[in-house]
Amino acid sequence: MLISSNSFLKMFKTEASVLAFLWASSFAVSLVLFLPNISHPPGFAFDEVFYVSAANHISSHNENWSHPVLGKWLMKYAIDFFGNNPWGWRMASVLSACQIVSILVLLTYRITKSLPMAVTSLTISLLN
Repeated sequence: MLISSNSFLKMFKTEASVLAFLWASSFAVSLVLFLPNISHPPGFAFDEVFYVSAANHISSHNENWSHPVLGKWLMKYAIDFFGNNPWGWRMASVLSACQIVSILVLLTYRITKSLPMAVTSLTISLLN
């Protein structure tokens, strides 16, 4: 038996709790879908060779102001935490992608006030 979106939303007391649930669930679904292939390919892909070397340069010299600075700093922290391997190189990108998907779902819900539309936007963004 399917649960209607109105009866599902009634279990939440405030709109903030609905938004928190949507953010957490969409982030978790994105993470579950993005993480399994994070180590593939095992070497550098596309322009990672440039970004990883720049992030490593930031780690050792604390300077490198070439474009994009924020991305390199996030990669530097991921490399520091996960190691200089595909997980470290790609984790900042995976977490950023999960956050973007979650923000899209929240914006869709805030604009339409419709749970089915929010789930549709989640599905379309994950299938892209």
